Amino acid sequence: MQMLSWMENHFQGLVAHHWHRIKNLSIHTPISRELDRHSVELFERLKELDGLLRQGFFTSPLLEGEGPTIADVALTCYVSFCQLVEGFTVSAYPTIQRICSVVQAKMARSWKALNLEYERFAEYVVSISKRDNLPRVSHAVFFQEAPHTVYEMILDPENDIFLFLASKTISTKTNAKLKRGLKKLNDGDGADGTGDGEKEKVPYQISLEVGGKFNVHHRQGVNLVLVPGSKIVQTSGRVGWPEGHHSTEIFELNPLPSSNPSAGAGAGGTRLLFTQMNCPLALLPESDGIWDKFWKKINGVRVTDVQQLVYFKGRTANQVSLPSSSSHSRTN
Repeated sequence: MQMLSWMENHFQGLVAHHWHRIKNLSIHTPISRELDRHSVELFERLKELDGLLRQGFFTSPLLEGEGPTIADVALTCYVSFCQLVEGFTVSAYPTIQRICSVVQAKMARSWKALNLEYERFAEYVVSISKRDNLPRVSHAVFFQEAPHTVYEMILDPENDIFLFLASKTISTKTNAKLKRGLKKLNDGDGADGTGDGEKEKVPYQISLEVGGKFNVHHRQGVNLVLVPGSKIVQTSGRVGWPEGHHSTEIFELNPLPSSNPSAGAGAGGTRLLFTQMNCPLALLPESDGIWDKFWKKINGVRVTDVQQLVYFKGRTANQVSLPSSSSHSRTN
């Protein structure tokens, strides 16, 4: 209990600060190579805690061969997250490293599930840190629908009925169950009894979970980060790409202001900033065109000019201003 109280007073606030900073991490966020004061204080607190444990000021039954306590598990979670944010090696704090190693070993199966989102988010962070050295496709796309609807459209672009239902006040889980049921009906026999058996079966698999695998429009991959209505990060490869080659796709959704002041959030539509990193260099133009077709399929309007008017049915025109940039770039 003593160790848990110490972490609450000296450690938890620093972890919370780092979480608030990184949860809004964007491909467009400037990369800082310098440690801020919170990072410096974090390392000082880790060193202090490691010393207190080594001197026996705090006792951890785990170090004596017993099962992990809440304090041990909390420490392991804190350290795992901070490693993700700061990229340090825990070997600099040998007693803390020992506790974390034992917790992860004793909770091997559950820790894998618990730490999955950390690992997927880490892949995203690593991708962003390398962004200046990777060939990429960048698009700005506008939608009439609200961010939550666009989010679902990206994850499951083939479910036309769901595009309407997702804009209503139905929970994501309810929608997910409903659309799976609709797909079963659509995949079944038709009214004439012939069904779709004679049509070519194209693999179509979706996932609404972090770590879940998908196979949509000949693109196979894994969800790294899912923030409903806000962000999707995936890693994937396409049919025809070099074997084992994967790119990282980042979809950042932002609500547009509505001309009606009393309208709710997202009533003015959605601006999507899309970035695909590490696409095979020779296939950049092809990939650019594939995403262009995808936006049209889900009712998006890609904006390429510095200033462009976008008209949505039944809405007033939206004036769009964007920094001048090419749709795709290559690095040497």
